[in-house]
Amino acid sequence: MEVDGWLQLGCGEKALERLEPLTSHPGTRELGLVLKTRALLDLRRHADALRCVDALRRLGHGDLEWLEVTE
Repeated sequence: MEVDGWLQLGCGEKALERLEPLTSHPGTRELGLVLKTRALLDLRRHADALRCVDALRRLGHGDLEWLEVTE
């Protein structure tokens, strides 16, 4: 996946530019929010990343350990 590749390269800004289709579609919203959280953390935008974590909790994201560690 292109977004994950940008994140692995440490290019959070490039990843954010490509996340809109994932976060806007109900079937991929959860994945999009996880990737968006990673991108925001890469960019040190911690408050924005916490908002994504809250949204993931509301969606019932199954990896509670990841959510807790990310917070």
